[in-house]
Amino acid sequence: MKTMIIAAAAVLSLGLGSAFAQENANTDANTRFEPGAVETLIHALAEPGVGAACGRLLFEPHPGGDATPETAYWDRETRLKEAEGRLGACLGANGGIYAAFRDLVAPLPPDTTSMDDFLIPVRIARKGLRVIFAGKAVAREEAARDVAAEARRRTRIGIGAGQVLRRDLWLWNAAKHPWLSFAYVSRKAARWLAPLLLLLGAVAALFVPAGRLPGAAVLAGAALALLLARARPALPGAFGRLYYFVVLNVALALGVALGLLGHSRPYWTRTARS
Repeated sequence: MKTMIIAAAAVLSLGLGSAFAQENANTDANTRFEPGAVETLIHALAEPGVGAACGRLLFEPHPGGDATPETAYWDRETRLKEAEGRLGACLGANGGIYAAFRDLVAPLPPDTTSMDDFLIPVRIARKGLRVIFAGKAVAREEAARDVAAEARRRTRIGIGAGQVLRRDLWLWNAAKHPWLSFAYVSRKAARWLAPLLLLLGAVAALFVPAGRLPGAAVLAGAALALLLARARPALPGAFGRLYYFVVLNVALALGVALGLLGHSRPYWTRTARS
């Protein structure tokens, strides 16, 4: 797992050692917390009915390199987390900065792939507690160096997403937790499954005479995008953003398929950022 307990020295330097005794603040190895971030997370947990709090993660362009469109994508993702936080159902924390009460954090299956920052908060929400977005708790990371590095990360995320889709069927039960299921189905499950269903639809089209050409075109485009990513091109403008979108969704689809088929990758390899 890449998530770790924040260093005790950082907590003590903020004068929060005793207040922190019952909470875990989680981060990634390459994340830099801004001053006051841990204190803000702890204060967010003090609100009634709150079991976990997600901070704001900002991506910065790689020094001396061409920025990928990841920052623009992440800005939209953050706005969605803010909206979910207002419902008390912030699905999926930012792995780089979130906190939860220690006694609410249940062990995850040993083969869990890249989904601790989703499963820990969502299982806390299942207990009837709110998972909120603490936007003033800010951390920063460098964006992925290139599209190939980000594609590998998306495949790993996809494997974890496939595991969730296969194992955590309770998330579909809107009768027991309507807001949680609504957020999960409309955003997480739909986003994870859409690229895979598109590729499967293209495969199915090959068996229909009228659909063979468009189906083959979709599959060829997906394969070409992945092959081109190995060359790590930095494509400018709208075409570059479209290319980035295609590569990441194809990588996600492959990961989801692997996860649904039972593949696991319970270890973390560093995404190239420097």
